Amino acid sequence: DNKPIQARRPTLLQRLSKWSQRHRTAVLTSGLMASLLLGFGIVMLVISNRMIARERDAKDQALTEATQNFATAEHAQRRAEENLDLAINALDQVYLEAIGTDRALNPEDATRQVQPLSPQERRLLETGLEFYAQLVGENTKLPTARYRHVLAYQRIASIHRALGNLDAAHQSYQSAVDHLVELTREFPRDADYYRELGTTYCSLFRTTGVTSDDDKNLNDNRKQAIQAFDAALAIRADDPIALTQRAILYRMYGQLDDAIRDLTRAVQLAPDDAGIHNILSYTLLRRGIDIELAQYHAEQAVRLRPGEAIYQVYLAEILKDKGSLEQARKHIAKAIEIAPTLPKSYEMLSVIHRTARDFDASV
Repeated sequence: DNKPIQARRPTLLQRLSKWSQRHRTAVLTSGLMASLLLGFGIVMLVISNRMIARERDAKDQALTEATQNFATAEHAQRRAEENLDLAINALDQVYLEAIGTDRALNPEDATRQVQPLSPQERRLLETGLEFYAQLVGENTKLPTARYRHVLAYQRIASIHRALGNLDAAHQSYQSAVDHLVELTREFPRDADYYRELGTTYCSLFRTTGVTSDDDKNLNDNRKQAIQAFDAALAIRADDPIALTQRAILYRMYGQLDDAIRDLTRAVQLAPDDAGIHNILSYTLLRRGIDIELAQYHAEQAVRLRPGEAIYQVYLAEILKDKGSLEQARKHIAKAIEIAPTLPKSYEMLSVIHRTARDFDASV
């Protein structure tokens, strides 16, 4: 065609085409193997995805079931705790009504006198002991439930004290202390556990003082109580109950200035607490530094709780010391009206009669 010849090296594609034509069988075999491998890979990928999805679903289901089981267990735990609270509260209403709240749980009963139990009250409290014993007989590792066991042990001890079973009361207080020591070790930042430990040591201290002549045990209990209150106040400084309890210990050992300091702070934190007003009044009276301030706090206690006989008696004592004998007699008469069998009322009335030189009436 009279065209120039264009000579050049064959391209890669041309060489591959010629090679495949010469080796057709090998090419077909290779293509088949590649197709099989690709198909196998796709199948394995599908199977793997399905297995992953199945495992994910199984994990999701297990997590859902675990969450539901946890919620069920938590609900059951709350119900158990609520039932335990209801049981303790119901028993408290029965036995505290029988012996009086202050008589059962009063932190200051070393300076108070209480009315004797009637036969009916004794039978009621003996029955209450059985119910409280059932509550503490159940083993549990839950902190809240263990704390409620502490409350039950305290109630058992209080009943034993009211019944005159001081050795049994001591054992129950010691059981409460043992539980609280464990709780404070596990929860060292919980002020309530330390405060309750101090309160229970106070009760153990008073019971030990009645049942034992071992001064070392008495001093150990007192030191442990103060250390517990110190720990509670280090965590929560504005705790009027811990301040009041520590003040009572200070006062029992003649540290009146320390007691007045704690009580003054406590009454500032809880101005409507008649008990704190009364204890501060009593301490100021014993210190003899400000009888007017003592009268003020005694009057506040009576105003806040006019039906508390012992508050009437303490106010009468202050009025007697000030020479207001007629007013003192009125408050003693009110105390006797409230609690006719309270010995402290008659003792103070006798003192008032002697102060007025009426010795026959005093006798």
